[in-house]
Amino acid sequence: MKTTKKGNMTIKNTHNMEDGQTFIIKYTKLDGEKVERKAKFILGKCGEYISKAGNKLFTYFDVDQSNHMGGDQYRSARDNWEIK
Repeated sequence: MKTTKKGNMTIKNTHNMEDGQTFIIKYTKLDGEKVERKAKFILGKCGEYISKAGNKLFTYFDVDQSNHMGGDQYRSARDNWEIK
C-alpha cells in the first residue's frame, strides 16, 4: 500500500492502483441513491483517507463528469464503496 501526504491528511492507495488506472466505483449516497461512475486514479490526489469528522472517504477522478462539465471533476465516496 502506497501513501501520499496532502496537507495534514495521509491519502492511502489501499487498492494498489497505478497512476491513470481507470475503474468503476459503486456506492450509495446518504439519501439512498445508488451511484456507479467511470473513474480514474490520479496519484497524489485520489485514494482513501479519514475525514476530520471521522468518516472513511475515497476520492476519485470522475471521468464522465469531467468530460461533460469540462475541467477536472473529483468526487468522494463515503464509508462503503465497491471498486471493479
